[in-house]
Amino acid sequence: MYLIWGAFTALLTIFLEFIFLQGSFSLHNFNPGLFIPAGGWIDGLLCASGIYLYMKIKRKRVKIRHRLCSVIIAIVTFSLIYFMMYFSAYVSDGNINHSFKGEHISNYMYNKTEVYSFRNYLKSILENTTTITTVNGLVTSKDNLGFGFNKFMLMLELLGFCVGGLTCGVIAMEGRDYCRRCKTDFMRKRLYSFKDGFLPEEIEGVKNSFESKESFKQFIKRDQAIEKDIPYYEATLKYCLSCKTAYIEYRYIYSKKSKDNKVIFREDKDKYEVIEAPYIII
Repeated sequence: MYLIWGAFTALLTIFLEFIFLQGSFSLHNFNPGLFIPAGGWIDGLLCASGIYLYMKIKRKRVKIRHRLCSVIIAIVTFSLIYFMMYFSAYVSDGNINHSFKGEHISNYMYNKTEVYSFRNYLKSILENTTTITTVNGLVTSKDNLGFGFNKFMLMLELLGFCVGGLTCGVIAMEGRDYCRRCKTDFMRKRLYSFKDGFLPEEIEGVKNSFESKESFKQFIKRDQAIEKDIPYYEATLKYCLSCKTAYIEYRYIYSKKSKDNKVIFREDKDKYEVIEAPYIII
């Protein structure tokens, strides 16, 4: 099913590129700083987003095969965008347009000897692509840097697609906590906070409240008033809907001042604690 979602966002990306073509703009060719394939990266991000959106909705763990599929979808989308450009390339009054006006480019000859096939259309792009340089939004030069350079930029664009597909997974899956038993991510619910120095008492108290669902609810309803400029613990319930397991984690939060005198809250992972809890409490 995740492949269907990926195919949908891939087609959506191709459609968006077609819309941009109507305004004589190609997002996939956008390279700020000349050698930064930002347009390809964005397209790769968009076309692979369906895979990770499905995984996030279903709370599934992303595996190597999903990342591999995102790269494959990025490569296929890259290829189909150029085929879409060829398919929509029509000639009217001696100019190529992508609005289906005039005759299709395949009715014309490439170099006066060959039919304008998809392969020859790509060769034409590599031979005639002009690199536009701008400074502060003003065009400073328009140069055709040759077949070899344009081919290098095409490969760089493809790399941007692949990196975008992989980056999408990193962004979508960041911060997710997975259950080791069933490989789905935990549901989370913040419980309460308490001052530093009371962790053993709190753990003992919450364990005693496991006797019944009602006693646990009463225990977590209290939320101690704490000063946010001192270290404190934050208790969070995390539970798995698939294998019916639950845990309470205690995160140690402290504050520090930045260079501009702003208070920044950080987590000390060395003081992180977690205890297993009965699923009945959820």
